[in-house]
Amino acid sequence: MRLLGETPIGRVAFTDQTLPAVAPMNFAVDGDCVIVRTRGSSKFLTAVHESVVAFQADQIDVDHGRGWSVTGVGHAEVVTDADDIARFSSLSLHAWGSDSTSRFVRIRLEAVWGRRVGVASG
Repeated sequence: MRLLGETPIGRVAFTDQTLPAVAPMNFAVDGDCVIVRTRGSSKFLTAVHESVVAFQADQIDVDHGRGWSVTGVGHAEVVTDADDIARFSSLSLHAWGSDSTSRFVRIRLEAVWGRRVGVASG
């Protein structure tokens, strides 16, 4: 979870009309949850409410052949609690696109794993 705080962009894998879909998202970490903000009219918002999704983020230094990748799986929910919305509104999360009806989605990660690449063992 600590590594997730080091990068602003991740990807959410979800099911859209029975097909796999992946969407890049800016995000924030809130305890054991990932918070994303999306347009109110997005396919993502429609597809993910109360469903299981995967979240993945990474930071790769191609020139030096090292980096990390973290993946988590959990349930997504559209945030409706007014206190949570107010708290998440203070985060630097902006929905991509021009829809003014953006919504927050919380992904409650139930399993998280990752790996580092190109790091010397010692």
